[in-house]
Amino acid sequence: MNLFRKLRPLDLTAGTTTLVLAVVALAISAYSNWLGVHVSLYTSDAASQIGPYETITLRFSQPVSAEDVQSELKLQPSVAGKFDWQNDHTLLFIPSSPYPENVTIRLGRSMIGVGGVWLRRDVTWKLAVRQPEIVYMSYSKPQRELMAIPATGGKPRQLTFTGGKIFDFDTSPVGDRIVYSIANNQNGLDLWLVDRNGQNAHRLLDCGADLCSSPAWSPDGKLIAYNRQPAGLTPAAPPGAPRLRIVDGATGADRPVFSDSQTIGSGAMWSPDGNWLASYDGVAGQIRVVNLKSGQQVLLPSTLGLLGSWSPDSAYLLYPNPLTDSIGTRTVLFRADFKSGEFGAFIGKDSDPTDYDYGNPAWSPVGMEILLDLRISPQHPDRELWLYRPATMDGLLIAHEMGYSYDFFRWDPWGVHLVIQVAELNKTFSPQIDVWQSGQSLKKIADNGLFPHWLP
Repeated sequence: MNLFRKLRPLDLTAGTTTLVLAVVALAISAYSNWLGVHVSLYTSDAASQIGPYETITLRFSQPVSAEDVQSELKLQPSVAGKFDWQNDHTLLFIPSSPYPENVTIRLGRSMIGVGGVWLRRDVTWKLAVRQPEIVYMSYSKPQRELMAIPATGGKPRQLTFTGGKIFDFDTSPVGDRIVYSIANNQNGLDLWLVDRNGQNAHRLLDCGADLCSSPAWSPDGKLIAYNRQPAGLTPAAPPGAPRLRIVDGATGADRPVFSDSQTIGSGAMWSPDGNWLASYDGVAGQIRVVNLKSGQQVLLPSTLGLLGSWSPDSAYLLYPNPLTDSIGTRTVLFRADFKSGEFGAFIGKDSDPTDYDYGNPAWSPVGMEILLDLRISPQHPDRELWLYRPATMDGLLIAHEMGYSYDFFRWDPWGVHLVIQVAELNKTFSPQIDVWQSGQSLKKIADNGLFPHWLP
């Protein structure tokens, strides 16, 4: 018997095809290695500057090693953030602190491709970071519309055209959109969105006769916490107590924060890490802080309903509340420590020689200073703004003029500038928007403005 059978034509064809495919595959692999990996960088607007918290996308021409890419990718100056791989071709860099004025991204020549494919040359991108604007609600002409103005001053531009129906609003921390509540034809309040350039205004949430208000963006700019008050049983009846809810800014998916539908939540304030959400229960006289991952709740006694301010690392919540001690009764600042679980008076306790009366603080995003709003005594109702440094327990007076109020102050992303609503108390109410930075006095940038927010 012949051990070597004769190949049939079909066998020969199949073997030849397999051999050809193998050769082609080897050729393609060799050619790919010769060409090397190519990479492109994408931002939200290729023709414009990036936002201070912009997510940057890198896309590779072929699969790459995540470990090798991350070891070679450098940001100058260094920026805190995290890498998020969508697949073996696509990498996102998500900053947790703002980019400086300019940032350079460099990926060095190296063997980053799966199978030892090279990135054959250094790749560098130089990006300019846009400077934030300030968004405020106009007090007149046009009334109750959103306006935007450069932080350095200039001509304001109108972002919304609602016929004066806006109730309140919040700007996204990433600077791409603004959420606002607007009166509808059922005497309720709906939630709407508009892009930072005033385009693409659309309703996010139809609330019917309910009142949806106090929107607050999550730090990553994806979710919006808000209060929903059910309509009264009759048109003349007052609305029900507010409940805390969260809506997805992309899909409109809406859900309650608390499983108990009777839990009251007024106002909404996210911790900087996005894990905690604070609101006020006026019936119980408590600030209710819930951990959105674990469901843990922390209850802080409060009679003022002011939510205060988080430390940049989300470890502390500082808020005003009355205290009675050897000096008497006055409003001091309490601090809740979310690491140790400790709670107590922090600023304004009985060791202070002066009878201060504190309002809402504003913790700098870089953590070094806290803006304090205080009244020195009941005989002088005017308030002062101080920068307090916890490390050295000293402060700097930045604003005090008899007969003026200072409200709704907020830090810019870098902790360098403050925006403040200023109004003269002894005249017809005519608020203005001022900006402050260290070494300079307050600078007015807009007249007839309410509730200023930074738009990064």
